[in-house]
Amino acid sequence: MLPERIALALSAMLGWFAREALRIRRVDVDRHLTMAFPMSEQSWRVRVARGSYCHIVREAAMTLRLSNMGSEEVMKRTTMEGFEDLRRIVEQGQGVVLISGHLGNWEIGGAALAARGIPMDVITHLQRNPFFEEYLAETRERLGLNVIVKNEAFRLVPTSLASGRAVTFVADQNLQRRGVFVDFFGHLAATAKGPALFALRGSTPVFFGFALRLPGWPSR
Repeated sequence: MLPERIALALSAMLGWFAREALRIRRVDVDRHLTMAFPMSEQSWRVRVARGSYCHIVREAAMTLRLSNMGSEEVMKRTTMEGFEDLRRIVEQGQGVVLISGHLGNWEIGGAALAARGIPMDVITHLQRNPFFEEYLAETRERLGLNVIVKNEAFRLVPTSLASGRAVTFVADQNLQRRGVFVDFFGHLAATAKGPALFALRGSTPVFFGFALRLPGWPSR
């Protein structure tokens, strides 16, 4: 495996190449940035888009490197804010609905909570690539994350919450047919209703959490 600094630099370059040369989803990204920030200059939106591509591929590389990290390493390289309320509720034996999004590195965020003793379940989609799915499942399990496949969530989540676990939903994707439409940057967006329904059913506390990269080195 490449040294981390080199791997992250190459990943950022690959992200730039994915946008500028391969043009992967470039039209969609540019359109969404224009919808969200219509008053911003085009040059600013281009910089944000390029940075987003570099960030996504760089964080994908960090996710792959999780296979070589243990809980101690994860704890050493993460800092928690607003964690004590979550810990207190879980220590009282109460379940928690934890909502995150595709912002920062959600895999590291889940691993950081599990490393600090939070019993974690994560709701996931099966990956199209079976080898990558197997890698993710093994890495998550080794880091203390229990996986619930989305089509089993209706049956398993109530039991998890009742047993005092934190159930995590990465709930920022467009559901199209089954979502609830809410205003988002002045546009209607189909939003997942599952986390709210599970929370309402059991009067379960809801937390929002994100894992954002900190400036400096080593990567944290």
